[in-house]
Amino acid sequence: MQKLKNCDYYIGLDMGDASVGWAVTDTNYNILKFNGKALWGIRLFDSANTAASTRVFRSGRRRIDRTTWRLKMLQELFAEEIAKVDPGFFMRLEDSRLQLDDKREKAVYNLFVDKSYTDKEFYQQYPTMYHLRYALATQKGPFDVRLLYLAVQHIAKHRGHFLFDNLDASKVNDFNAVFSEVENYVRDEMGIEDWSCQNIDELAKVLCDVNLGRTTKQKAMQSLLPAQTKQQKAIIQLFSGGKAKLAELFVDEELDECEKKSVSFQDDDLNEFEPVLTAALGERYEGLLRFKAIYDWSLLAKILHLDTSKKDEDEQHLLSECKVQVYEDHKRDLAVLKSMLKGKPLCNKIFRQDGDISYEKYAKGIKGRNQIDFCKDLKKQLEGIAEYKKIMQEITSIDDAKTEEERLLFRITNGFAFPKQTTKDNGIIPIQVHLAELKCILDNAEGYLPFLGETDNNGLSVREKIEQIVKFRIPYYVGPLVGHVCPENRADVGLYVSMKKFILGILLKL
Repeated sequence: MQKLKNCDYYIGLDMGDASVGWAVTDTNYNILKFNGKALWGIRLFDSANTAASTRVFRSGRRRIDRTTWRLKMLQELFAEEIAKVDPGFFMRLEDSRLQLDDKREKAVYNLFVDKSYTDKEFYQQYPTMYHLRYALATQKGPFDVRLLYLAVQHIAKHRGHFLFDNLDASKVNDFNAVFSEVENYVRDEMGIEDWSCQNIDELAKVLCDVNLGRTTKQKAMQSLLPAQTKQQKAIIQLFSGGKAKLAELFVDEELDECEKKSVSFQDDDLNEFEPVLTAALGERYEGLLRFKAIYDWSLLAKILHLDTSKKDEDEQHLLSECKVQVYEDHKRDLAVLKSMLKGKPLCNKIFRQDGDISYEKYAKGIKGRNQIDFCKDLKKQLEGIAEYKKIMQEITSIDDAKTEEERLLFRITNGFAFPKQTTKDNGIIPIQVHLAELKCILDNAEGYLPFLGETDNNGLSVREKIEQIVKFRIPYYVGPLVGHVCPENRADVGLYVSMKKFILGILLKL
């Protein structure tokens, strides 16, 4: 090594996302010294964070802000009519998150403070908002205008996704359209020419059957779909919610080196792994989404209790009706489990202790406890009781269950006991399903609330405005806005200009 004097020298840098390596050499690439120390080293620091997480929070704030604005517009439509009955109703709703001392109206209840009707009577009559929605959609009334507002508000807050613009709510049970797209992709893009289904109606029935577990579904589908190769079996595994290796699915051994080697639509959130999967799969990621469409259809069919053999719109169930049934199923499962475990040590472990098997943790969703995890842990505990272990081994289908205890043990074994109304699966419900229910509610309400038919200067009735508010959305390509946009001034946004600017911005990055 040479000493640093009045001579020419080079500075070399090796820059990474969490470090910088450096060295000083002469023109012959020998390390130089300064004050007896070799001039080379490394500087470590924390990696920079991308704007992805910040973008998620910012998008979330915009979504919450727009939801709040929708509800404010709804309140304006109902304000005059509700003021006739209860002038402080909206104020109590706004203060419901506050402690009693901080509320403007020092009322113990948040919704109803009538002498003969309070929140206590309300929740006894309607344990959940879906009970209220179902009552308003199926009964002619009359109902209190405040009840109508609460139901419409719930729909406006939880209105589903907008992925299918032209979807007819009465045709959501049409499995043929969904399956034909997958069938064409498998044949044309994946090159499996002989891939077809022997009985599409039977396949739809298997996918919809809530009494079948993953393994049972896979066996049933293997008799309906080709299942000779690992690739064909991987497709079936995905349809059932099971885990499939990407290398087997796309016959590409290089995918074994991918950060995400396997996928399960039931256990994984594709949005979370989208950057990794799109980088590894490229255009093949579209195929993964097509397979997910089959799984999503099966989830929607379960949520809506669809009967694939019925094509008539009147034969299908309302969303609220299905959610009420979920509530009743959970209630029945809970009562049977408590009866089974009464006096046993396991009862205290589940209902009184704060462990992993705690029912309270599952009911409240603490630490991400979901239905499958809770049933899996509960099954392990019940297998420690000889009589229950024997029953779980002997019952292979729901038809074999003769008692409520046997039925519950079968449901626990297959992971669908104790269902909940609010789960991540609700994200696959399209807005058209909610709108169909809203239409039923408003059709009935017009018979006992005349203000819904009142029109403004533009000829729009209150009912039409309610439907517009629920359906209205700002396209993703518009971005941030100054002020709020409602259905009446949507034309001021300039959707075409915004869309053109958005597309040009993408093209310039390519």
